[in-house]
Amino acid sequence: MFRLKIALLFGGIMLAYFGVQEARVSSGTTMDPAKVELAELENGTTPTNGHVLFGGHVADYAGCVYEYEEGTNKVTHTYYPIISDDHPFFEQLGQLYQKYPNIDDAPEAEFPQIDNFRVLVKTKRFKTQSAIPDGLGDEEKLQGLVINLVESISGEEKKMLQGSFPALNFDNVLIVQEGRKPSSQMVSMGMIGGGGLLSLLGIGSFFMGRGGKSAPPQNPYQG
Repeated sequence: MFRLKIALLFGGIMLAYFGVQEARVSSGTTMDPAKVELAELENGTTPTNGHVLFGGHVADYAGCVYEYEEGTNKVTHTYYPIISDDHPFFEQLGQLYQKYPNIDDAPEAEFPQIDNFRVLVKTKRFKTQSAIPDGLGDEEKLQGLVINLVESISGEEKKMLQGSFPALNFDNVLIVQEGRKPSSQMVSMGMIGGGGLLSLLGIGSFFMGRGGKSAPPQNPYQG
């Protein structure tokens, strides 16, 4: 019985918490994603709608970081950067091709690096470590929700990304969770209200049945 009371209390708290988080991340968004030009973000603009849809772009899977279950090959989530075709990296790569018509002759030290990006994608698409692609990948589109208000990159993941992208300014990076959609206000308020109700029931259950049995009255003159 005690475990049930605890479950009601903490279950309600967690449901209300996630309701608040959904309300925050969904605020100012629309159910239909807004098409956003990645190149414009790279030039300093900020999307007014957190539910975004990117067209063609390049995914830098070589620079990804991921979390996996210890002792297994199972991946829980992966972060990887995406860049537009107008990113300075491709201009530098074009200059290298002009300098070395046979790109195999180019010294490794002269190959350009993606030293900065604006969008970091969080995805659960890759279920195992071996499923994560390598190198650069051309992608047709990506829909997702900007989650900076409710989630942040862990310290270890940030350290690994900083090692690959030394010039990266994390304050300027948008974290977009692939495939996530905003919740309606009704859903968010329902989670908050339902969580509050469960919490009250949990608290109330601790006070129920505390009266116990009273002792029978005694006659001080008896006996």
